[in-house]
This record gives sequence, C-alpha cells and structure tokens, in this order.
Amino acid sequence: MSRESRTSERHAKNSKGVTLVQRALFLVSTVAFSIIVSACQGSAPGAAGYSGMENGKTSLAMESSSSSHELSMAQPAMEVESLLSSTQPAPRPAKISVTPKYPSPGQGGSQVLYIRVTDEEDRGVSGVRVRVTIHERGQVRPFTTDPTGSDGYTQLSYPLGASPPGYTVLVEASLPGEPEVEPGHAIYTPQY
Repeated sequence: MSRESRTSERHAKNSKGVTLVQRALFLVSTVAFSIIVSACQGSAPGAAGYSGMENGKTSLAMESSSSSHELSMAQPAMEVESLLSSTQPAPRPAKISVTPKYPSPGQGGSQVLYIRVTDEEDRGVSGVRVRVTIHERGQVRPFTTDPTGSDGYTQLSYPLGASPPGYTVLVEASLPGEPEVEPGHAIYTPQY
C-alpha cells in the first residue's frame, strides 16, 4: 500500500473505523427511504418538490390532486455536511524511527537520516520537529529537523564528523518535552 493511500485512508476514517462517506451515504439513503415511504402513503400520486429550509429543517412539498402534503426531515442536509467536514483530533506522536541512508559511509562525505514519527496505530504524524543527537568519538552533535510531512516523514542531511574508520556512531532521535514518545536509535560505521 502506498504512502498516499495510507494517508487518504487515515484522513477518511473516524474513531470507530467507519468512513465519513459511508456515514453520509447511510444518512442520505435513510432520508430518501423516508421520503419514498411517505410519498407512497399519500392518497393520490403527485409531484414532489424541494421547498427549502425552515427552522433548521429541510422540507419537501408533495402536491396531489386532492391535498398538499409536506414532509419535514430534521436537518439531514446539515448532518451530511457536518459528517463530511468533521475532522479527527490530530494523532499524538508515540514512536520515532530512524534509518541512515549509508550504513558504512566513506570519510569526508555526508550522511542522510530518514526519520518517521508515528502514532500508536503506526500512522504518520505531521508537523513534528525532531531533535537528533549524533554521538561521535569525542563529540556530541545536536540537530533539529524540519517538520514532518503529512506522512510523518522528514530527513536530515549533515557532514560526517571526525570519527575514525570502524568507530560506531550512535544516532538518537527524540521529541523535546515529550518523554512518553519512544525515541529512535540507529548506528552507522564510517569506513576508509
């Protein structure tokens, strides 16, 4: 499954796992069924027409040769609009993953880290800046990433330090001020 489809799926689902579109379609079909049942119960066949909204209710006027019927539905249009425009609360970060592009980089080059912040359901969390600390021989180098995208990904590119070949460099990624978020760790070993 692609990142784009996971992102679309994430935005489309509510907390019970039913998509907003499914809920809206159910509501529309329920209203349509009620209109049809009411029309069939009328004394004579007639024409139906939309008469607008009055006091927060959508009205459907049904005219027949013998009488006029008005069917009132309690705010179906407003409920459908509400369902389609509602949003979930932003997911809370729970875990950080870090992957170095080069597990054994050469001397004097640069390293790229791919970082992803996810929630408890492994969905990407957007808009998060990650603190990255590089533990090299004899020095600690702190960095802060750009905010994560809608898929929870960001990356960091930096020049390699002065660690000797064969020395294992530790990468630590965390969210400042959020100790409940599981930090990410990675290692790489510079070569000749």
